[in-house]
Amino acid sequence: GGDAAKAAPAPCRACYDPAQEHLLTVVGATRRLTKERIVFHYMHHNAPSVPALREEGKLLLYFQDSNEFQRLDLSVVHEHLQSPAVYVFDCPYAGRLVQSLDSMLPEGEEVVALGTCGGQETLPWSRLGLPADLFTACLMSPVRAALSLYRVRNAAGVMADVCSNALRF
Repeated sequence: GGDAAKAAPAPCRACYDPAQEHLLTVVGATRRLTKERIVFHYMHHNAPSVPALREEGKLLLYFQDSNEFQRLDLSVVHEHLQSPAVYVFDCPYAGRLVQSLDSMLPEGEEVVALGTCGGQETLPWSRLGLPADLFTACLMSPVRAALSLYRVRNAAGVMADVCSNALRF
């Protein structure tokens, strides 16, 4: 053993509060680097909840410095990202993005979409005293997230059945 070649780590490119042009440039450049599956991870937690978040098929690019936002059609992102791809939507009303993506893709396209909540729901975590990025934490480091959830649950005295029902495990 040990003679097998190790795969090079996949590139990871983060775009914090990106302008539409910058995001599409990064997505397109990432696709040109590989024909393998790409993960597009959209997080939107701290911006004000505005009607644009509830529009089907629209991402909301929020600029914290100016407190402004810009809408971006999910179809435009997919034109640059193509497939195979995994979309992770960690935001309020994530189900609308999942449904929009599903309705615009042709049959058999190699795309998986995961959403934090349904199309009519906001993130339930804050009312339970949990971090806004709990969904992402569970995907990225599940053991650490489970230990943190256990610690928070016990420290806050939240009953196990309340958490289980609210988180729908």
